[in-house]
Amino acid sequence: MKKVRLNIEDRILIEELLRQNYKLKDIARAIEVQPSTISREIKNRRISNNSLLICDKTNKYPFICYNCSKKVLL
Repeated sequence: MKKVRLNIEDRILIEELLRQNYKLKDIARAIEVQPSTISREIKNRRISNNSLLICDKTNKYPFICYNCSKKVLL
């Protein structure tokens, strides 16, 4: 794996692949970084606001929730 930092194009690609339900390993392979880099990027860039409704699925991969019907208040 060759990259040191992720650029905006990488972050956009991560978002698109997550929406298409790609696995963590597949996303890492596409961007040529370690899966842990992708995992940290997702965790660090997700929205964290106490007033938002957030699904309890955000505690495990993919660490985000897209329009889930099961939501809880923080």
